[in-house]
Parts: sequence; C-alpha cells; structure tokens
Amino acid sequence: MANSGRSRLGAIHGLGSISGENRLLRAEQKPFMINLQVENLDEVLAQLKGEGVDVDPKVETYDYGKFGWIMDPEGNRVELWEPPSS
Repeated sequence: MANSGRSRLGAIHGLGSISGENRLLRAEQKPFMINLQVENLDEVLAQLKGEGVDVDPKVETYDYGKFGWIMDPEGNRVELWEPPSS
C-alpha cells in the first residue's frame, strides 16, 4: 500500500514549487479548484512541503473528511481531501 501512495504522491509532486503571497490571493479569486483524494493527508502534506511545494498551513476536519491545500506553479489552489475512515 505504501508504494501505491508514493506513486500517487509522485503525480502531485509534479506540481512543483511555488512562492509569493499574491498567488494565494489570485487562486482564491478563480472560479474553480482542483480536488484530489488522498489516503493520508498529513503524510502527503509533509512530503510535499519537504519537496518545496507551497503548502497552506491550514487543515480543516469535518465529519466528511480532512482537507488541506497546496498551490500549483500556475497559481491554482489544489485541494487535497482525505475521506473519513470507514
């Protein structure tokens, strides 16, 4: 199972690194957001941050799962969703 998570993370890692506070403001004004489902949100966010990806420090937890956000190189906000354990 760890290898399958790593290959999924590899696809996300391709988003690259990003910097600049203006990108967050521009992303929030866009009419869309990419949403990806992950198995372990905390682990994915930590790995992405370690690779230099701009990771929003905010993580939100609801009955229907946990949510975290990153920015892609083009300034698009990407939402990562970990559904609740069944």
